[in-house]
Amino acid sequence: MTVDSLGDVSVSTSYGRPERGGSPSPSTSNATTPSDFPPLHLPPKPKIFHGREAVVQQLKTTLLQDEGTRIAILGTGGIGKTTMATIMLHDPDIEAKFGMRRIFLRCEAMTSADGIVSGLAAALNVATDGNSDLIHSVVQYLRKTESPVLFVLDNFETPWDSPEQDAVEETLGHLDTVENLSFVVTMRGTKRPGCVKWSQPALTSLEPVDLLAARTIYLEDGGRDGDGLDKLLEALDGLPLAIVLLAYHGQTHSPAELAVAYEAERTDLLNRGRRTRLTSVEVSISFTLNCQTMRDQPDAQAVLRLLSLLPDGVDDAELPDVFPNLSHRRRALCTLHDVALLSRSGSRYKVFAPIRECILFIQEPAGPFLMDMRNYYYRI
Repeated sequence: MTVDSLGDVSVSTSYGRPERGGSPSPSTSNATTPSDFPPLHLPPKPKIFHGREAVVQQLKTTLLQDEGTRIAILGTGGIGKTTMATIMLHDPDIEAKFGMRRIFLRCEAMTSADGIVSGLAAALNVATDGNSDLIHSVVQYLRKTESPVLFVLDNFETPWDSPEQDAVEETLGHLDTVENLSFVVTMRGTKRPGCVKWSQPALTSLEPVDLLAARTIYLEDGGRDGDGLDKLLEALDGLPLAIVLLAYHGQTHSPAELAVAYEAERTDLLNRGRRTRLTSVEVSISFTLNCQTMRDQPDAQAVLRLLSLLPDGVDDAELPDVFPNLSHRRRALCTLHDVALLSRSGSRYKVFAPIRECILFIQEPAGPFLMDMRNYYYRI
């Protein structure tokens, strides 16, 4: 396989001339010696970023260790994973350690391990004679640089949560053998891929931002202040994407006007312009609804629709009574938690408000499971 087989590669890099290392092993790779290649740029540093200071510090401390580190930034769609990774890439101390050897690879269009390897090879300008596996050429190239290298593999859930999962994890396992390499993956969900010795203490899944951070984000993104703003933001459950999208409409409408509109239109206000995963909560959530994990567990969709009717969620002890005829209810809940469509606090499961609105907009629950749930709450 060659780099040309990838097609459209979405890569951002900042890289100069690495130091040369020892001679490569002739039995493992014919990768080229590290050299200059066309300069590409990292995503710009976000100007609006609040409520994650402690997590950023943990991420930074881990990356500044002497050895290579492996970090997964996890959470639901729109929670700020890519923003956090980009903030980290532009941190002065991270830049001082890794210099020009920082690479940002967008994986949302990649559905295979070959796509990831081809994207990295294109970023590094690695070439082979056609007789070596491309991943081994990439690994050998990285080892010869000797200096610290940092990869960010963004939206990594697309290739990982697919029929190619084993091959994708094997690719990460190969990268994990490079001592001078650190890598960060951002991905929807609460589970890290296998085949990697993840750095400890591992980051926990990103939580929603608090009300103070939500207010600051809203105002700095152009939303107008006014009576009822805090109540309006509380309805968004601290989901940064929803806050930013509502602030877009808040440029020309007061919080009071938006509150009335949101009550009537809901998901229509959580969009702007051409609908993509970055400009629409509905589109963002749809990516997760259509992932392989959700397709493998059909009951998960039914449970998600039912839970979207319960703003306060459901307690673990209530599950047999709420879903008496749903035989795989616990497996369905685990699936929803794994893909971060559901949060868990103690023994209570809950769906974030913007996600609830999108799920009910796409398809409201119906049928016998809904009747079971209604009967339970009528009795109590």
